[in-house]
Amino acid sequence: MMLVDDPNQETLSPLRLVKQLDGSKTVLLNNIPTLDASASIGSTVYEIDYRKQQITSVSVIENNADNLVVDVNVTSPGKICMIMILDSEADPNSEQVCEKLDGNNQEIPNERFVTTYTQGSNLTMSLANQRVGNKYKIFISGENLQPVFPELA
Repeated sequence: MMLVDDPNQETLSPLRLVKQLDGSKTVLLNNIPTLDASASIGSTVYEIDYRKQQITSVSVIENNADNLVVDVNVTSPGKICMIMILDSEADPNSEQVCEKLDGNNQEIPNERFVTTYTQGSNLTMSLANQRVGNKYKIFISGENLQPVFPELA
């Protein structure tokens, strides 16, 4: 069973709740006869801090005819993605950005997509092959790549 902490609640974490079961195993033993009374429930549980990736800051470092360089910082190590779409293309959601898709699930050309795996990094997109006079929009998204099951990582 996987219990995920709700960061918006001021309650005991799931890990602490499960560890409290060690002190009151009588109820469990009465209802689950196959439970090993000597087993420690709390020692076989671990907590996973899984939160959605949040971008904490974005700043343009360079924007000229050749390159767009953006500094992006996020809350957790993970994948950071940036796409550039034409102003007339449908706006993507954050998942579509990292899948290299526009808002209509149409694939974005490679020269208008860049990604990196880090906690904070510069993303550089070459603008050399883009048509002069077109209006573009930039979208940045991130994914938290913390393993859900650390022992499998």
